[in-house]
Amino acid sequence: MILDNAFKVLKENGEFFILDYNEFDIDRLFPPMRFVFKKIECPYAFDFIKRDFKEVLRRHGFDKIEEYFYYRGLIRLIKSRKRR
Repeated sequence: MILDNAFKVLKENGEFFILDYNEFDIDRLFPPMRFVFKKIECPYAFDFIKRDFKEVLRRHGFDKIEEYFYYRGLIRLIKSRKRR
């Protein structure tokens, strides 16, 4: 729903950004980070780290997808463009 609304209101070639967790396997995290992630984050965060947001964006009509990684690759900024 959010992506459908974003697509609808963006102008042609408008850009949409998502700043969130990158995809990763929580069981492979450094143990102290895994502990903090499991104790602090809400249940939805566990869903986000498993989703392929690039594919989700493509299905909603976005292209020119670029990723920028931060904090040892755990956080990413996804930049996408409204397809013509």
